[in-house]
Amino acid sequence: MPGMMKRSVPKSPSHTLLAFCFWCIHLLCLVERCKAKDAANATTDPDEERALNAIFQYWGLSDTSDDWNISGDPCSGTAVDLSIRVSNPGIKCDCQSNGGGTCHITVMSVQDYPTERRRVIPEELLNLTYLTNLTLSEMGMEGFLPSFIGKFRHLRHLDISSNNFNGSLPPEIGTLPSLEHLDIRYNGFNGLLPPELGNLSSLQELYMSRSGIGGEIPSTFANLRNMKILWASGSQLTKIPNFIGNWTLTDLDVSNNSITGPLPAFIGNITSMLSLDVSENNMTGPLPASIGNLKNLSFLAIQTIQISETFMDAAYTRGKNYTKCLIRSI
Repeated sequence: MPGMMKRSVPKSPSHTLLAFCFWCIHLLCLVERCKAKDAANATTDPDEERALNAIFQYWGLSDTSDDWNISGDPCSGTAVDLSIRVSNPGIKCDCQSNGGGTCHITVMSVQDYPTERRRVIPEELLNLTYLTNLTLSEMGMEGFLPSFIGKFRHLRHLDISSNNFNGSLPPEIGTLPSLEHLDIRYNGFNGLLPPELGNLSSLQELYMSRSGIGGEIPSTFANLRNMKILWASGSQLTKIPNFIGNWTLTDLDVSNNSITGPLPAFIGNITSMLSLDVSENNMTGPLPASIGNLKNLSFLAIQTIQISETFMDAAYTRGKNYTKCLIRSI
């Protein structure tokens, strides 16, 4: 009717929520755009750049892949493109943390660069304090692994495999709170595993086969509840510790050791196991029937004096289908 005021239709809660979501998305886009702009203008920390150049010169390395910028700012090009795999040799950088004005080297990877010149880990590496991934594999490294390796507080991945390191493994490795992956295979270390490694609460993968480290696994390793992979072939072990039964292992290799006695029954309780290799040991006695509980097992390599019918029934008549099964009866 004329003269009557129109009543406004209140907005539904769904429309209000939708408008709020669009506003949030717009704000996030602006933030990401600012970050990208800051990253594009960011440059490598000068101390890290000097250290990197000194290290590569010391090792006699140069970039041969044409992927990594060594003539200009190291943290540019593929070094800041996380969608591209790190080149070899190469680095990756983080240019968005700490305000985005400075890039920090977080990944260094050098693999399969043998040489006749003597290579060690220089102290200049200490300047790369933001490293999360350090891979120095098949480089002909010699000498002791320096104790300052324990100062890289952000390190999650350490691979020094297939080198010529000697001496004992520094206990300072046990002070790396974020370490998840440790690979020391195929080296010339000596002595025992440092018990301090039991402090690596984040550790998930330990590769120590033929590293030169020998003896038993320290009791402190019982604290490593996140362990998923242990490769300890050729490590002079004489037993499989009971606390391994509390790990959520997917892969256990203790082949080529001096383990005696029967295979522990608790192995059958690690139902997450995918691969089990206990071959080339001095084990005796029948296999425990509990092995049949490993429903996810796809690789099995064993050496035993007797294969029991209980095991055969548990492993095969219940529908187990091993991709590869190596059973050697002695």
